[in-house]
Amino acid sequence: MNDKAGSYLKRSANGVWLAAAIALGGCATQEASPPSTAMSSGAALRMASDAAAAWNSHNIQEISKGYTNGATFSGPFMTGPVPAQAMFESLRELFVAVPDARIKVVSAAPAGENMIAEQWVIAGTWTAPFAGGILAGMAPTGKTFILPGASFLHVQGDKIVSEIQYYDQLMYIAQLGILQKP
Repeated sequence: MNDKAGSYLKRSANGVWLAAAIALGGCATQEASPPSTAMSSGAALRMASDAAAAWNSHNIQEISKGYTNGATFSGPFMTGPVPAQAMFESLRELFVAVPDARIKVVSAAPAGENMIAEQWVIAGTWTAPFAGGILAGMAPTGKTFILPGASFLHVQGDKIVSEIQYYDQLMYIAQLGILQKP
C-alpha cells in the first residue's frame, strides 16, 4: 500500500471512530435497551452445520440431541405436526433405503427472535425398500435424487422446538422413478 492510500485509510478510520464515539456519547444519556435474545447469523449457521453433521453420520441419537423433549415436525406427506420421534423413525427408514443419503446446508440465518430459516439439498440413491410411508412396498429403483428444500426451525437456546420442512414432493418421486417425467 502506498503512503497516500495508507494516510487516507488512517484518516477515514479515525473519522469513523470519531463518529462512533460521538454517536455512543449521545446514546449514553438515553435509556438502555434490554439485551436482545435474537440469534446471531453465526450461531444459526453453527446450529445448522452441527445438525447436518449429525444427519450425515446417520446417527439418530446424535440427531435427536438437537431437539427438545416434545419437539414437533411437519412437512410434505404429513397432515400436520407430528412428534419429532416420528421424524426420527422416518429418518431411520430413509437411512436404510438410501444408505448414501447426505444433506448439505446451503444457507441458515435468523428469521426472527427464535427462528432459523434454513435452505438445504438432500441427495442419495434409493437402493433398499422403505419400511413405511408412501414408498412402502415399492421396489427400489436404484435412481439418484437431488432434492432442494427449506426448513423453518423454532428454537429455544440451542435446541429445536419445532421444524417445518418444505420441498417439491413431485420432483422427489419423479427423480426416484415412480412417476414418468412429462
